[in-house]
Amino acid sequence: MGLKAEAFEIYDMMILSFYKSIEYVSDLKDHVEHYKPLRDALSHVGALRKNTFVSLNEKFPNHFEFTKGGVFDRNSKKNNDNLKIEALKLKTIVMDHLCNGR
Repeated sequence: MGLKAEAFEIYDMMILSFYKSIEYVSDLKDHVEHYKPLRDALSHVGALRKNTFVSLNEKFPNHFEFTKGGVFDRNSKKNNDNLKIEALKLKTIVMDHLCNGR
């Protein structure tokens, strides 16, 4: 699903799909922990929980913008550009794990 999402440049779906593929892989625990707040922000509609908002800003400082109501701004060019960057990074992590067992 992540590769198909990439073909259509649906970067939020890439992140959700690739995250799901490594969510329970113990060898990738650090990556899972890093991407969890981003996955949470993309999975839920409405204002982010405070801990998700804080964690997202800690792990991705100055990467993402939010509406005044604390909602992840899906219309922000900055957000979409950074989603693409993070989706491609996560794809590399997943593909490396699948192909090389790392």
